[in-house]
Amino acid sequence: MGIFIRELLLCLEAFAAGGEPELPPLPTTYVAFVRGRREWLASDQSKAVEAYWLDRLAAPLPQLRIWDYDAPAEEVVNETLEFGVGADTASGLAALARKLRVTPHVLLLSAYAVALRGTVVAAWTEVLGFAEADVRTNFFEAGGDSFSLLTVAGRLRAELGLDIPVRALVDAPTVETLAAYIEELRGAPVRPAAATHP
Repeated sequence: MGIFIRELLLCLEAFAAGGEPELPPLPTTYVAFVRGRREWLASDQSKAVEAYWLDRLAAPLPQLRIWDYDAPAEEVVNETLEFGVGADTASGLAALARKLRVTPHVLLLSAYAVALRGTVVAAWTEVLGFAEADVRTNFFEAGGDSFSLLTVAGRLRAELGLDIPVRALVDAPTVETLAAYIEELRGAPVRPAAATHP
């Protein structure tokens, strides 16, 4: 999914600038990839791997610890947010999606990804005093320290309503890697924004 979003954003930026996207060449074709996977699935190695994992996963699974968040033992149903848009907005979104040859869902997902990265960039530039930041700029190489890290973490918690561990900012020190982490974190329980200040 990360490769798809990255390349989709490159395409959207290129089209918005009136140019053509320059994507890296594919290492293989889809047909060759599928053929290779089918051959592997029919091999003895595949059967040995399947037997190994069936044996390892036969016992009850342990509780997962993800970052500094303890995954609950019971099934979690995530919160959803339903919203509506006016007819003009819906029509405009549908027209833009057709123009870009994507579904409205992909268009909105891309807009979310861009907005999320924009939120992270805004937090960084304000705390570090930049005019702007690149999505691949390393927070610590750009002058970030432990105090500014806590400030950014608090601001992102407040703005996104997510409990983002400080450790995540250490392990994902670029806008790109932190945004990818936050996208994955959306599956964790969302806490009210007012309760997320450090």
